[in-house]
Amino acid sequence: MVFFAFISLVLATVISINGEDYSRTLIPYAESVVPAVHFLCALVCLFLFFFPLSIVQAAVCIIEGVCTTMIGLEMLGLLLFSTALLILFCNQFFLTNKEGKIAAILIVWLLS
Repeated sequence: MVFFAFISLVLATVISINGEDYSRTLIPYAESVVPAVHFLCALVCLFLFFFPLSIVQAAVCIIEGVCTTMIGLEMLGLLLFSTALLILFCNQFFLTNKEGKIAAILIVWLLS
């Protein structure tokens, strides 16, 4: 799964460098920020290919979900955010300090 995420993020980096329309975005300097975010997440996925950590997988999904929502692809951003929540729930992340962790997730969700 991480390998295909790496390939997808490399393709997203190339596509965003080659001129995507960022007229509806909320991100300042989106022409340089969005490819940098995609490239950084691709490098993290390459790291995850060798050292799998579920919390980092969820972090990549949250970062990409927020970035995707901010550039105007709301449904894809919500899908990535939901995937991150599923990864966290399946790995029993919410067993301790439930209220604080759920509050942090809700704040990120509301801000995006």
